[in-house]
Amino acid sequence: MKLVRNLTLVIIFISLVFITACSSNNTDENNVVVNETDENVEVNEVLTPEELGKRIGDHYVELFIELNSLLDERLDPEELEPKVAALKEKYIDIFVGFGAIKEEYSEEGKAKVNRAIMSFFSDMDKSYSESYNESIEYYRELDNELASLLVSFNILTQYADYELLIKQEPEEAERLGITE
Repeated sequence: MKLVRNLTLVIIFISLVFITACSSNNTDENNVVVNETDENVEVNEVLTPEELGKRIGDHYVELFIELNSLLDERLDPEELEPKVAALKEKYIDIFVGFGAIKEEYSEEGKAKVNRAIMSFFSDMDKSYSESYNESIEYYRELDNELASLLVSFNILTQYADYELLIKQEPEEAERLGITE
């Protein structure tokens, strides 16, 4: 009886190890199966590093379209600041989600994501940044803190790179529960 119970426990343990190994998020070192629901990524969607880099870039452009739309209204700084802060948090959440996916890749896969993002930036329509930079100058004269908040949008994609975020903004990484 004792032997049967021990054998059963061993079989259960081996089964659990096997199930855990089979349910790994990595389909291989260059693709990740997304297992959690996210409005930006479908459940069970397989993403290559290049696809993830493109998604990050697409959302970066989307961010600047939304930000420039707000800035073009030339609202008073007191009215604009909470809207800009809310927009920043929205995109921080999006990029942090992409960062969780990126963390599943091998080092080679992460490098491919970074190359895809850099390629995207070099091809990005410069009119987004021109309008944005003009708005920063406009608001700098009215409210330097708001202008600094606007400048911070330039680097929001760092939230998709946990290693970089931990290195450059350790307090922010800690706030978001991102650790090494």
